[in-house]
This record gives sequence, C-alpha cells and structure tokens, in this order.
Amino acid sequence: MTAKYIAIEGIDGSGKSTLLRNLKQSGQFKDCIFTQEPYCRTYRLLIQNTTDPMEKAALFVADRWKHLNEVVYPALEQGKHVISDRSYISNIAYQVAEKPDMEDYIWDIQPPKIPITKVIFLNVTPPLALERIQNRGTDTESPDWLDKVWFEYIKILKGDVRMVMIKPNSEDEITRQVVEIIREHLQEPDPVAVKDDSDGFDPFVV
Repeated sequence: MTAKYIAIEGIDGSGKSTLLRNLKQSGQFKDCIFTQEPYCRTYRLLIQNTTDPMEKAALFVADRWKHLNEVVYPALEQGKHVISDRSYISNIAYQVAEKPDMEDYIWDIQPPKIPITKVIFLNVTPPLALERIQNRGTDTESPDWLDKVWFEYIKILKGDVRMVMIKPNSEDEITRQVVEIIREHLQEPDPVAVKDDSDGFDPFVV
C-alpha cells in the first residue's frame, strides 16, 4: 500500500476545523500524519503582518517548501499517509481573489511538483459560511470576499480528478462521508511520488 497525501479544503466557515477534529477523534487514522498550511509559526506571523501581496506570496511559498521538506516528503518516504488542513490550493484561491493580476505569478512560483493524491473540498456556499462565521463571533469576512474566494476554488478544482466535493450536511454525516472516502483512498493502489535526485516528485504536477 502506497502512502497518500490528502488535502482538506474549503473557504472560511466551511467546517474544516470541525471535520479535522472529528477525523482525529474517530480513531480511524491513528497512523496518519495530520498537518496544516501555513505550517511554520514564524512564517504564519510574517504572513499576517505584511500588506504587500508579492511578499505574502513569497512567504507562503517559503513556508510550503519547509512544510514539504520537513513533514510531507519524509512521511511519504516512510510510507505514512498525510492529511493536511489546507494546501497550495487555498493559498492560490485566496491570493488570486485578492490580486487577480498576480495569478500567473502565484502559480509560477509554487514548488514544481506537489504530491497531493486526494482533495476533499467542503463546498459550503458563501452565505452559509458567513452565517457560521458570524455565529462563532468572528465576523471578519465580507460576503463579496467569500464569493471571490469560493469562485477561485471552483476555478482551480474544476475537472481535477483528485477532487471530491462534499455538500453541506450535518456534522456527523459529513464526518461519516469523509471517513469513508479517506479509508477507500488509502487502499487505492495508485502510485505516489517518490523523491528523486532531479526536480522533486511525480506524478502530480502543479
């Protein structure tokens, strides 16, 4: 059985944090490595404290390289599955929503090959996501902003064979669905990239 790299994605208010907590507590994935992006606390603080889009893009990529080299690549080489809260996909969705004219640049500076084997996208509509954000007392997002980010997610993931879209449902039902999807995926014989001496990983090219 080959190691898999699974990304959990969705706009703010989609329920990612709740889902990841439930996955950890389910006891089904004790041998998996749970991680997140941004990964490094230092980079997270720098990202939060800059208003320069170019600098922010560079910091996200620096953090991603650190995450890949310190967590993802070693885990996959050891045959351990990785489940990540966000990935390059959310980074690109949010930054392109903020600065559409930077889209080509943001794609160009990403690590050349990222070995994600499955993307689980919590497809919560912006109005529902905003309602959840307001209910938890952290109303920091505008409807227009969430609309833009959601649109970028859809644009990125459209036609991506790795993507499974999860529709809004009860917390227990979403957890049940995702547990089943992940368990099935972990048993799939699809080859995962193996680190080599050339330009990174295969076969999933960003």
